[in-house]
Order: sequence, then C-alpha cells, then structure tokens
Amino acid sequence: MAISVNEPIRVGAVFDHGVTPVWFLWQGRRYHVKTVTMRWQTTEGRATLLHLSVTDHANLFELVLNQQTLSWAVAAVEPGGCE
Repeated sequence: MAISVNEPIRVGAVFDHGVTPVWFLWQGRRYHVKTVTMRWQTTEGRATLLHLSVTDHANLFELVLNQQTLSWAVAAVEPGGCE
C-alpha cells in the first residue's frame, strides 16, 4: 500500500528527449533509480506536474517535477512495492 509523503527532494536527472531521474536524495539517503515504470502529467494552477513512478528494485516511488518551479518532491512511496 502506498504511503503519501509529499516531501521535497534533490534529484540528479538526464534531460534527453524528456527527463529521466537517475538518483534522488530523500531523508538523508541516496536512492538510485533502476527503472521508470510510468509517466503522466497533471496540472496544479498554472504549473504542469510531471509524475514518474520509479523503482530502486526494493521500493516503488512517485516522484513529481513541478515544471514551472523546477522543484522535485516524493509524492508517495510503497515500501517493498517491487516484490
């Protein structure tokens, strides 16, 4: 079951025909993104939000990039969600 988090994070990403996160720092720990499993967009006011479902092969995370402010957040985490 996914747990709603909504906490800001730092992300290392590749911008090549879109954006692909490679790693992110959350709660003092560095997570390496192994797979992007899904992408979708929503809007919040004038901002377009890019949602990415990613896995580190142990957990499933929903990362969100606010394309207006260029800020990242972990929206949700599903511990062991890759089993």
